[in-house]
Amino acid sequence: MKLYYVLAIGGLLLTTASFDTRAEKESFGTLKHLIALAGEKNGIGARPAGSVEEQQAADYISQQLRDLNLIPERQNFSIELDDFSGQSANVSALIPGRSEKQIVIGAHFDSTGVKQGSLGATDNASGVAVLLSVAEHLSQLKNLPFSVKLVFFGSEEVGKLGSKHYVEQLASGQRENVVAMLNLDTVIGGDTLYIHSASSTNFSCKNVAQPNLNTSGNFRDALLTYAQTRANLKVAFTLHDESDAFAQGETGDWSDHQAFACSGIPIAYIEATNMDIEGKGGKDGYSQTTNSAFWSCFSKPTLGSCEPDSETKWGEIWHTEFDRLERLNPIFAGRLNSQLQANVALIVGALRDQETMNKLMK
Repeated sequence: MKLYYVLAIGGLLLTTASFDTRAEKESFGTLKHLIALAGEKNGIGARPAGSVEEQQAADYISQQLRDLNLIPERQNFSIELDDFSGQSANVSALIPGRSEKQIVIGAHFDSTGVKQGSLGATDNASGVAVLLSVAEHLSQLKNLPFSVKLVFFGSEEVGKLGSKHYVEQLASGQRENVVAMLNLDTVIGGDTLYIHSASSTNFSCKNVAQPNLNTSGNFRDALLTYAQTRANLKVAFTLHDESDAFAQGETGDWSDHQAFACSGIPIAYIEATNMDIEGKGGKDGYSQTTNSAFWSCFSKPTLGSCEPDSETKWGEIWHTEFDRLERLNPIFAGRLNSQLQANVALIVGALRDQETMNKLMK
């Protein structure tokens, strides 16, 4: 028997048509989280750091975890900036495994770019939606190789404050207990799904006390090997090529993986972008797509703007008027759902796979 679902968001219909497989039905559950967080009329919408909406997102996450019979822990902290002060929070939950050693999986739930029209759909309601779906799967499993700590970070967009606070609050013994950290930030929308590790040459730890930067690609490579050889995914994951900005498969310090890598914890970071595009800063990943709707003038031969002096869009989704479902769905509906599904399948599959997890202890 086929099940038919249609969601209306401000007059826009998002539909999965019909579900022939369990995976398709599960991906719709991930989509529902995305809509609940970033929907213009049926969701919370924009979630600036320290705002009521950010707190509503934290409440939503906590309730979803409780519904899975997990115990959410709320970690409040203050925002103290030159032009703003307020309150924010992290939300976390533990899924016990056979080992007390932990893998941390994190995603920030605040957003930015309100003045530009962003509702933070890809950045980063997508990471939160994926992590909540991962939580649903893992909460039903027994005997995971490692314990898994799910952490939803507040206030990433104003200085990665939530992840910084989380790592600072870990006692030295707790840090040593963390085998690896996986960061989910903007995991849909861009042309390609990448898995990164921390850059060995272009990574700052200036805001981290007693920095001990870990640039190991071990976790990244374990996930990539599983994605390419052991998982049956409809969307491929890959490493980016070497460029002037980064060595192959490496990334910068601009998201919540920074505090973990700078504290000696190996990280992997999944994002959807296009590292082959010549953007404003070169091949740095800020330009996410070659789709012409996201450019004033795009040149296919150069994979960049044909009028760089007057370019205003630069293929960017995050922090712009494009980062809302009402703008993205007419262009990328199939892509968004496929990428959501692939992220959940990769993470759940890899975390329960003993061979993959054994690679983290080498």
